[in-house]
Amino acid sequence: LEDIGIGVGLVIRNQLIHGRSIRHLLGPGDSEKSESMDQFIEDLGHSLALVANVTGIDEIVLGGGEEILEPLESSIALHATRQGLDGKNYISISRVSGGGDAVASGAAYAALKFLFSSLSFPLYLSETS
Repeated sequence: LEDIGIGVGLVIRNQLIHGRSIRHLLGPGDSEKSESMDQFIEDLGHSLALVANVTGIDEIVLGGGEEILEPLESSIALHATRQGLDGKNYISISRVSGGGDAVASGAAYAALKFLFSSLSFPLYLSETS
């Protein structure tokens, strides 16, 4: 469990990785690093879709730069295979801005939204005389 975690992005080898830090780790510049980034985003999307397919996750919350989110969403959608009876893909992909803390807050919100979506809270009004 030291190698991967869920919450504020992705934790690898006890280092927090999210959209902006992935760019920083790969560094700016040459096409080889750009190709590495493209491959990393494709692999990450495939991995997130696999986790969602296997575990039944209904929503994935992403944060980071637009240049990362567009291809990442496409990769997730390409590899997501869990479908409903009507053939629609039921893995929702949401975006939040504001960095890692926003991703964690967005993920917590998505989890609570899912938990409470199946519950009803009847409101009883009593008449006072």
